[in-house]
This record gives sequence, structure tokens and C-alpha cells, in this order.
Amino acid sequence: MLEINLGVLAFVATFAVGTASLGLTEDEIFEGLPAKLFVTIVGVTYLFSAARRNGTIDRLVAAGVRLVRGKVALIPRVLFLVAALLTAFGTFTPAAVARRRTSRSAVQRGPL
Repeated sequence: MLEINLGVLAFVATFAVGTASLGLTEDEIFEGLPAKLFVTIVGVTYLFSAARRNGTIDRLVAAGVRLVRGKVALIPRVLFLVAALLTAFGTFTPAAVARRRTSRSAVQRGPL
């Protein structure tokens, strides 16, 4: 069976409806597209796709089920706590590491 990505289908439908029915130009359609949100959604989708393919998601689910000792009703609460913890870390940690590496490489190069 052919897998169809609904996001891509919606993107194509936006152009079809926008140009054919509403008479909008491509530039007018792109003005309504929140580019930062689009890039974020694509990035998160790519990340979770990689995590699913390499088995990380399956391991997290198995660990979550073990953590609640089979009480399936507690799984949403555990997932909420894990998501809250990951969100609390946010982008500060990768940004700090990237900043530290940049500073270290600048020190190693010495003055210009």
C-alpha cells in the first residue's frame, strides 16, 4: 500500500486551493506560512523518524511500561513527566555546548 504523508498532501492542497479557487499568487501563499514553525515541525518529525527507525522509541516505551510495572493507566503521566523534563532542558544545553566548543576552538587558533 502506498504511504501518503498528510503534511505534504496538505501543502499541495494549499497551493491548489490558493491558486485555483482564491486566485492567490505563490508569494501571497508563502506570506501566510510561518517559516520558523514549519522548519521546527520538519526537524522534530525528522528526529522522531530517526528515533523510530533506530529503535529508541521502542526502548523508551518498554522502559516506561517497566517503570509503571504494567499499570497502563500511569503511562500518560510518565510520558508527561519525561516530556516536561526534556522541555525543561530546552535548547540551552546544546547552545551552551556549541558556544563552549566555539570559544575553545577560537582560543586554540590564537590571535588573528
